[in-house]
Amino acid sequence: MAERALSPAPWLMGPLVLAMLYEPVRLLVTYQIPAKLRYTVGGVGGVGGLMNLGDPSHCSTPAGKAGYYCFYKGYMFGMTPFALVTLGLWIIPSIALAFYSVLTRGKKEQEYEQMSASSIYKWTWGVASFVWFVVPLVYFLGSSFYWTSTCSFLLAISLAAAFPLSWHVSLLPILASSVPARVLGVMEGLRPLQLHKFISKIAFVFAALHGALELVYLLGNHEYVGGFFQLLFSPEGLLYLFGILCLAGFVLQATLSWRKNIRARPWWPYFHRVAAASVAIAATAHWWPFVILLQPASALLACEAALRWCLRTGNNLATSNQLALAFFWGLVSQIIVLLGVWNWREYEMLKVNASVRWAFLYPPLAIVLGFVAAFATSVGCLKAWQKPQSRIATVDSMEEGATDPLLNQ
Repeated sequence: MAERALSPAPWLMGPLVLAMLYEPVRLLVTYQIPAKLRYTVGGVGGVGGLMNLGDPSHCSTPAGKAGYYCFYKGYMFGMTPFALVTLGLWIIPSIALAFYSVLTRGKKEQEYEQMSASSIYKWTWGVASFVWFVVPLVYFLGSSFYWTSTCSFLLAISLAAAFPLSWHVSLLPILASSVPARVLGVMEGLRPLQLHKFISKIAFVFAALHGALELVYLLGNHEYVGGFFQLLFSPEGLLYLFGILCLAGFVLQATLSWRKNIRARPWWPYFHRVAAASVAIAATAHWWPFVILLQPASALLACEAALRWCLRTGNNLATSNQLALAFFWGLVSQIIVLLGVWNWREYEMLKVNASVRWAFLYPPLAIVLGFVAAFATSVGCLKAWQKPQSRIATVDSMEEGATDPLLNQ
């Protein structure tokens, strides 16, 4: 019997802790810098500072003015300093994961009880969700605007719910990947599926809260339904249109996943992957900072898709070290694509009277092209490093003759 190795749950704490610190630190920085520079870290969840968006009333020239948006030039590759720092910090746990197996040379000396680690992670996630929701809610309710009417008060709750929802969308795909467990040498429970299911339920609650209350606010502030649909199909209304698509995707998956007879169908895993990917892409068009927050998850899933592709086409992966490096170079290629798309975005959006519709294209385009680049890079690495005639063994400790679970998925 192979010795049990390090559980993936401790590694998952890294992104979770960073997510918990993000909003409190951002608000602290906001009030420590001059008022005229607060736009560099401002916006709901920092969307302005992350996405090169300033106050439209301060657009001194037509360049960068696109409808209700005001784009300004980035610092490097079209990105702001705030975006570069956030991206750099956010991928640190992924880099640590990639090099863990390499630096330890396959020696997995520490053991954790899988159930204990999962329980700790659930409790930590519950505390994090509370922080994500309460901190912005207190901030919003400190403004007199949100006390002017019932609809405004509901809007404050809706916006506060968007914060935990955004972190759930960013971190949930990580829990759907077997790559961390494979790299860390864990053969029991290649995916922390129980965590994934548990957190998915919380995500649906926040999605329903955010989406439903936002719709109540929008409908309550239009005299007739026709006015709401005019807003929905206006250039700026793409924000709400993609939001509605995300909500529909959440409702559809939640409805189907609660039926055991559907989950048992052979087509369910494929449908779930496509539906979840569609929600993530629509979410990136709805709230643009997802283009940064989804980088680790996208690279992990691209690496897993590459591993599945290689296994099904007759290639084998001999060590978890090789998988770790394939993931690392896939992540690097994905970030290169992101910087390229963002540089193009800056060029286009700084044109005189740039189209708002184009602004909604770049974030999902960066995610899709980045995933393709990460997948191609990971496939290239795995095929270049695979050993002819080697047994199927994607984790160092797998017993002789064992088949990989991915072949059955």
